[in-house]
Amino acid sequence: MAESKPTPVTTPEEVSAFAEAQQAEYGTWFAVSAISHNGSPAYNIGDPVPVSNVAKYKYDEQGLVAKVGSKAGQDIIAALATPADVNAEVPAPVSLNVPVK
Repeated sequence: MAESKPTPVTTPEEVSAFAEAQQAEYGTWFAVSAISHNGSPAYNIGDPVPVSNVAKYKYDEQGLVAKVGSKAGQDIIAALATPADVNAEVPAPVSLNVPVK
């Protein structure tokens, strides 16, 4: 009796095509502010946003997303990464060390 080998579920070409489709869908836009959908959180700042949702819900027209690699996107990332006032004093932490009687 000949030993049978399992049939692959997908071919390398199918995996490659799927990866390319995912990159095209999720590698174009990112959220520049928190986005909610019907009152529920959908995307946090920096999350990739699918091209199909940007087109359907007009997130780009509302200024909620920026294109990956665009000047506007890079400016937003730089602004988010830079503290508003790097010289501001940070308050000392409150101590909760109190004696227990």
